[in-house]
Amino acid sequence: MTQFTSHGVTFYEHPTLGDQHPLLVKKGDEFYMTNLFDAPANREEALDEYESATIPVKVLAEIDDMLFEIDIEGKDNG
Repeated sequence: MTQFTSHGVTFYEHPTLGDQHPLLVKKGDEFYMTNLFDAPANREEALDEYESATIPVKVLAEIDDMLFEIDIEGKDNG
């Protein structure tokens, strides 16, 4: 997983989607999605993105899987 540190915060690229997915930050043992696709412009933006990242990536993956299943079910029933 590609990572870089900007203004004291370490950001990670999504392991499979790369720059097609917002940057991630790690809090504890979990990765969280930020709103950034590129490196933050300044320390304030870096810290703000770290603090406001509240959706764990694994939750997003579960939602994507659920939506995919709903889509498949809709096609099977239609």
